[in-house]
Amino acid sequence: MTKMFNTGADYALSIIGGKWKPVILYLLANYPRRTGELVKQLGTLHKVLSDQLRELSDAGIVVRKSFNTIPPHVEYRLAPEGENLYAALRYLNYWVSNRLLPIRILKLCVPIR
Repeated sequence: MTKMFNTGADYALSIIGGKWKPVILYLLANYPRRTGELVKQLGTLHKVLSDQLRELSDAGIVVRKSFNTIPPHVEYRLAPEGENLYAALRYLNYWVSNRLLPIRILKLCVPIR
């Protein structure tokens, strides 16, 4: 059975929804990273990270590259679709920061009783 989506945003959120996926996309935007680096930066369990990376890889957002070395070396980077998605996330971040700025200013102007 295939899942039906009401909007494109609904579909996008089904791919990147969750606690770690947007952060993983931000971390991979600058350059490829190894699994160990991501575990340290996120402070999550290796299994949780592996599951998230596998889902992003299956969706074509992240590319996994395995090197035949000893010890084994695996890197993850954003696929072209991941780069496009990262641009959308950056804009969403911009939207939130502009939306919250007036709220922060209002909170500073309200007298404390």
